[in-house]
Amino acid sequence: LREQLYHLVLCGNSAMQHLFFGLNPRSLGVSPFLCITDGKMTCRGRESGLHMAPRGIVEFLPLLGGFVGADTVSVLLTLPADYRKYIMIDLGTNGEIAVGSNRHFLAASAACGPALEGGNILCGMRACSGAIEHVTLSESGLGYEVIGGGEALGICGSGIIDAVAELYRAGLIDRTGLLLSAAEYEALHPGSSWGRRLRETEDGVRAFYLSDGAHAVCLTQKDVRQIQLAKSAICTGCLILLAEAGLKPDQIDELVLAGAFGSYINIDHALQIGLLPPVPRDRIHAVGNGAGLGVRLCLLDQSYLDRSESIPPHTEHLELASNPHFTQAFMDHL
Repeated sequence: LREQLYHLVLCGNSAMQHLFFGLNPRSLGVSPFLCITDGKMTCRGRESGLHMAPRGIVEFLPLLGGFVGADTVSVLLTLPADYRKYIMIDLGTNGEIAVGSNRHFLAASAACGPALEGGNILCGMRACSGAIEHVTLSESGLGYEVIGGGEALGICGSGIIDAVAELYRAGLIDRTGLLLSAAEYEALHPGSSWGRRLRETEDGVRAFYLSDGAHAVCLTQKDVRQIQLAKSAICTGCLILLAEAGLKPDQIDELVLAGAFGSYINIDHALQIGLLPPVPRDRIHAVGNGAGLGVRLCLLDQSYLDRSESIPPHTEHLELASNPHFTQAFMDHL
């Protein structure tokens, strides 16, 4: 019974924390994006508005500042308590990034938009039944996997990353992100069958069609541009934090990809299109819902709750937009 629920441990971004406790989040909407409070917050069940034991305890993990919230703290809790050097990336509409070790982390939020989760993409959709989740182009033809195994209704984030990487590898997209026309591709690759999939949408936008029929799924030129913006935001954020920490990508012991999306992307494709910094492939690992794992650890072991409060004092929050090198680096990594 929910009335027998006596202890909750929560995490979330800064806005979630403010709204949960009834704090005005106005300061998060204007520079310098300050939180009203950043320490661990605790209340009783009766004060939380949740259906639980009235005298139960609700604990919300501490924030790191700006839009780097308690979910990032929760993921950092899942890293080994050693002094190896890490990059942690929680991929989403706001990509949270942390670089460093348990001695000291630098953290920032990269506003990459919803493209990596299927938003602002013509045929984009969330990762549910009917979404293309993986794409391959080979000599034997085009292949894709659909969640649920039925007809393709759209394409989700992992499929979009695959499609862009595979089209780039096949020469259908050039280094600038330009999707070639059928004539341009045929001139460079005479006799290739891929050119037949290069057509314009009803709005006259150049596109590569993954499937035809009533629910035709395609990747358009505009979609590719959205992915370029998103991937540059993430990679630029990582490289700026690395530079601020005095580190190079090959000095990182482990790059940890967190979040549901991070668990399903093809890491080789993410490296190929420049979504991830050039850390050696064997040092990159996906950990799934790291934030969820972190709060479970806190719920079951008091030492993790104690450790959660030690992370903010050893973590420096950086505002990427105010970094003098950000704009040029962002353009360079498009």
